[in-house]
Amino acid sequence: MSKAPASQFYWGDWLNDVELQSACSTSRGIWANALARMWYAKIRGEISGSPDKLIAILNCKNDEFITFLNEAEKYEFCELSLNGASVTFPLHVTHGNILSNANVTLRNRRMFREEKERKNTRLRVQRYREKKTSNGDSNASVTPPSSSSSSKRKKRKEIAKDIISYLNEIGGCPYTNTKANLEMIQARLEEGHTEEECKQVIDTKWNDPDFNKKYFRPSTLFRPTKFEGYLNEKPIQRYT
Repeated sequence: MSKAPASQFYWGDWLNDVELQSACSTSRGIWANALARMWYAKIRGEISGSPDKLIAILNCKNDEFITFLNEAEKYEFCELSLNGASVTFPLHVTHGNILSNANVTLRNRRMFREEKERKNTRLRVQRYREKKTSNGDSNASVTPPSSSSSSKRKKRKEIAKDIISYLNEIGGCPYTNTKANLEMIQARLEEGHTEEECKQVIDTKWNDPDFNKKYFRPSTLFRPTKFEGYLNEKPIQRYT
């Protein structure tokens, strides 16, 4: 998956961070450049490497980089580690001694944390979908077809959920699968109307310039006194 081309930048946090603003303008400039590099880094929110490598990619001079490291640790606007271990201010280092063979890691706590949360969420969604697919295949193989009223009600409920999803997709609505919303649609299905007819009503009223969009909701579209009239209006091709 390619990296996102843009990110949120919290200007208020930047300007109101007293500790960050206590650093010199050069260190703040290096940190801004580091944040941009972190966004595109292999591990988002973190960059690491030898001092020479970081000096090159952050476009700064040796003494500026040392000042930045000391101020980053002093004011704690950056999580800093040397050779995998956290460091304590003051560093009292120069490019010629302790840093010469060090691996320096710079991390933005918020960016790193949010990326970790995104990955965990993505993993949970993937596991849910795999489980749902697996359960669906399993049920298909062990559950015989049934024409019972219970089975029909369950099927109508699933169709009603799909219609709610379609309504949300077309109108950008936030409607959920509440009992009231589902029962309104299920009632029309029980009368013999089809899923396509329900979606036709959604299309027709969404594209009706005279229809007040505040009434673009299940309780209005599928009301028994309204539905038949909407259905008999000239159908409009459904969005795809």
